[in-house]
Amino acid sequence: MDHLIAEPAPATHGAVLTLFEPGEAAGRFGDIEHLAGEVAAGRRPPSVVFWRAARALTVTDAQTRLPGFAAARKRLGHDGWPIVVRKSGGGAFPVEPGTLQISLLTPRDTPGLSFDALHWRLANLIQLALVNLGVPSEIREVGRAFCPGRFDVAVGDQKIAGLSQAGSVNGAVVADASILIDEDPNDAAVAVNLFNALTGSSQRCDPAAGLALHDLTRASMEAIYGAFLAAAELPAR
Repeated sequence: MDHLIAEPAPATHGAVLTLFEPGEAAGRFGDIEHLAGEVAAGRRPPSVVFWRAARALTVTDAQTRLPGFAAARKRLGHDGWPIVVRKSGGGAFPVEPGTLQISLLTPRDTPGLSFDALHWRLANLIQLALVNLGVPSEIREVGRAFCPGRFDVAVGDQKIAGLSQAGSVNGAVVADASILIDEDPNDAAVAVNLFNALTGSSQRCDPAAGLALHDLTRASMEAIYGAFLAAAELPAR
């Protein structure tokens, strides 16, 4: 597949928020929904939120209606991967303390707003953070990885970050990304493949298609977070 050429997106996000303590995943998604409502109501400016969560496998509402979902939830919970339902689109993907999540929160009535513009802004932010860490990357789909999409961020043939499909949450548009920082891509792939198998999907991902940032840099977690905050070009608060 041809590589995508990034298009500039307007820097419309006026605040950076951080939730680096890895809280329970359902609670963290609840935090994002609450903040989205605050942005939609004008009580907060459009925001970039960096956050972490305890281990969970996140799925879409549509996936909860798949045959075998109840069995998948029970089995994966037993294996240490509680299932959490999110409001964005896409496929199953894991979160845990070794991943970094980024959410862009934008009022739905923003003039000229488009999902693609938000996706480009988010993918470009990740690329810039990786450049700050000395890691070049490309925006292109990595078809063998879990939750593949055209805004995957790839280093060589491996996926280091991915975006879920933007959606409307509490009057705001939320675009999310997940970056593998210090997570074992094999563990993540096993969980996703098990979920797909138990819910009747033929889709399987290749553990070798994923890559963690700590495999590429000796930077400390503090330096890694600093690189992402610097890429947002705004002070954290």
